[in-house]
Amino acid sequence: MSKPQRIVFDEEYLLAIYRPTGRFDAKMADRLLRFLFLVESAETRPFNRLLDLSRVREIQLNEAEVSRIAEWRRSAVEKREPFRTAILAPTPLGFGVGHMYERLMKGSNIKVRVVQTAVMAARWLAVPLAVIDPQAVRKSAVV
Repeated sequence: MSKPQRIVFDEEYLLAIYRPTGRFDAKMADRLLRFLFLVESAETRPFNRLLDLSRVREIQLNEAEVSRIAEWRRSAVEKREPFRTAILAPTPLGFGVGHMYERLMKGSNIKVRVVQTAVMAARWLAVPLAVIDPQAVRKSAVV
């Protein structure tokens, strides 16, 4: 069983970042949704989201579960200002599940983009690469 993961809120860039590890399943998605509901209830300013699946080793979500998540998210934000969500999905399975969610969210206040690299996520969210990949600064300094 995966232990609960921490969600970080970057005040400077108004970005909620979730980096799950291990298995990403309906139970983990439900915890994330409950957290987002609480943050969205408390935070009046619009903010973007990053779901970083790069440390996820297994995804156990079926089509019905992804559809339920999308439906819940659409209704939860229908009165909020539009915002962006980047799903960083470097694996084919993560990319596929993310793309399904992206398609289900079309026309909602959540503009979703599934990307395969931290650079692409940073561009989509208009934040410095170091916000998405804190090790990027160290990596570039070594090269």
